[in-house]
Parts: sequence; structure tokens; C-alpha cells
Amino acid sequence: MTKACQPKAIIRSPRRPSWARYQSLFWDRRALSVHRALQYEALERVKWGGDILDIGGGERAHYKSIIEQQPGVSSYQSINMDPLMEPTYLKDFSEPFEIPEQTYDMVISLNTLEHVRRPDQLIRRMSEVLGPDGRLLIVVPFLIRVHASPHDYVRLTASWWMETLAEVGYNDIVVEPLVWDPITSAAAVAEEVGPFRMVRRLLSPFYGLLYATIKGGRGERYPSEIGEKIGEFALSYLVEARWDTKFTGNSEQF
Repeated sequence: MTKACQPKAIIRSPRRPSWARYQSLFWDRRALSVHRALQYEALERVKWGGDILDIGGGERAHYKSIIEQQPGVSSYQSINMDPLMEPTYLKDFSEPFEIPEQTYDMVISLNTLEHVRRPDQLIRRMSEVLGPDGRLLIVVPFLIRVHASPHDYVRLTASWWMETLAEVGYNDIVVEPLVWDPITSAAAVAEEVGPFRMVRRLLSPFYGLLYATIKGGRGERYPSEIGEKIGEFALSYLVEARWDTKFTGNSEQF
């Protein structure tokens, strides 16, 4: 790939903690894990639209209501190997989709690719069903305990996502670390272990509130230098990209 046609890829600075976000994430969503609460908050800010295929979802996906409530969504379909999720297509992720090319406006995958041994291969198949300038959206955990379903294989960094998506043929790649602060990330990894779970959940984020007040500036997001450090403790990543029909690079390795 020549320098002139290299795709655009950035790591977005994390959102700053605030009292309003504290109420929403740590109290209103107290039934969810911290990493899942951050994910759902991010999904509510996504620009949804068109025909959507969900890799790893189904009619019983908890987040399905978030998607269907968004204006501009025409249809929601899914692929899953678990019949209990009631997917549109019951299929193993290692198998070809057997769906016509360029069928969907968006292909999404939430908390699934860590369970795939070769996520790069699955990403390639996901691109095949995207229409011109179709959008890819992935939410994937990073700092989280091993959780088999039925297997748990990988934790991938922001750099891996940017470089792999660029090689496959995506452009306008944005990777956003979903994180409150390092202390809360550490507590969230172990939040299901030990006593006083709710007390720990409510108290640990106060470090992030204090740090954001003193060092975080006044914008919605941290300044880039601070955000880069905070992002190293991401509980999850939100990854968005656009399928580039003008891509001419070499993706034979997939």
C-alpha cells in the first residue's frame, strides 16, 4: 500500500468522568458490570442506520433494544452459533456466511471476537457482506477476566485493530478506549470476587472524578496526552470503520 492511499486511523481520547456520568454508569446501571455499563453508554451515542447484521447477536441480545430504538435503523438480523440467542442465521463463525455480498449497511459484533481464535479471518468475512461505504462496528473487551463461551482466546490492543482493519480494506478507523480511570479498571477486573461489591463499585470511581476535575480540562474528552495514558487501562474498545471500496492493498493473508 503506497503512502498516498494509506487509510485514516485514530485512537480517540476517552471521555472525561463527570457527576452525570457517574450517576448513569455506577448507579442507574448497577445491575451491569462496569465494562458492560461503559459499552451500553457508548452504544447509545453511535450513529445507527440501514440494514444491520449482528455477528454474535440474536433476538435475545440485551442490547438489541438500544439498536432498534435508534432512528434510521431499517432491519436487524444476526448470526450466532448459540440457538438460545435466537439468531436469524444459526451458524458457526468458522463457516462461510452464505449471504449475498453487499447486503448490509452496517455489520456489528459486540463481545464476540474475543471468543474467535482467528478474528482477522472473521473480520474479512464481515466485510464481504457490507455494501459500498458500509460501516463496521465492534465492541470488544480488553481488561477483563477470562470468560469462556465456550472458549476465550484473545485480548487485542488498539494498535492491532487499527492495523488489521487497514490491511483488510477499511478506512476512517476510530478506536475509542472505554474507560473511567485506572483505579476503577482494576476494581472492575475483580468486581465479582470478594465482599462489598456495591460499595467498591460506588467508591472506586471517585478517583477518576477527582482526577478529571484537577487535570482533565473542560472538554467532553481528555486532552490527547492525558487521554493516551488513561486509554492504556481500557476495559473495552469501541471500534468503528468504513468499508473502502477503493482499497487496492494486499489482503491475501486473510
